[in-house]
Amino acid sequence: MYRDVGVAHRTSPTNMGMALLANLAAYDFGYLPLGGLIERTANTLRTMERLERYHGHFYNWYDTQSLQPLLPMYVSTVDSGNLGGHLLTLQPGLLALPDQPILAARWLEGLVDTFGVLLENTQGMTPHQLIPLQAALETAKTTRPTTLAAAKHCLEHLMALAVGGNRLRGKLLQKIGGLRWCGSVGGIWMSCACLCRMGREMTLKASRLCGNCC
Repeated sequence: MYRDVGVAHRTSPTNMGMALLANLAAYDFGYLPLGGLIERTANTLRTMERLERYHGHFYNWYDTQSLQPLLPMYVSTVDSGNLGGHLLTLQPGLLALPDQPILAARWLEGLVDTFGVLLENTQGMTPHQLIPLQAALETAKTTRPTTLAAAKHCLEHLMALAVGGNRLRGKLLQKIGGLRWCGSVGGIWMSCACLCRMGREMTLKASRLCGNCC
């Protein structure tokens, strides 16, 4: 028997540090826009400030819903050391952000990778509605927009195609059915949603910076 998949509503200093670095890594790989990195980092640090501590040290486990320390309450030198190392690694990554281009260097690669996850979840079946999106991503990755205006137009086109991919969810549910496929359909839905959200954030940023040039 397999255990049901669930969320463990607890976290530790190690987990908090890893989450902060995971967001930075996601930005580096093009999976998360700059605004998303800053928002997630700020929210995490703001929540960490609210946690009860012992002489400045975080306890080893916290309930992520109530933010209360879990019993037995104790301080782990291992976890505290892990968090310290993670924060030392995070600092130069954040300080380097002002020198980065407005659109992350790997933003297209991030979208292509996300689309690859979508295709994996189709179990080898590539719906014809996704072929235009696949072709557009490959073209964009090859030609690479060189201006913010070009990037904006590219992202608007990709967003329109990704929204069309979202409409596949209901059709696939009717076509393939069965509990075994639920995870795959959910993966398609989440992947398309990720494409739409990333594209929307990047497009809005490009629009504000380009002004009337777009």
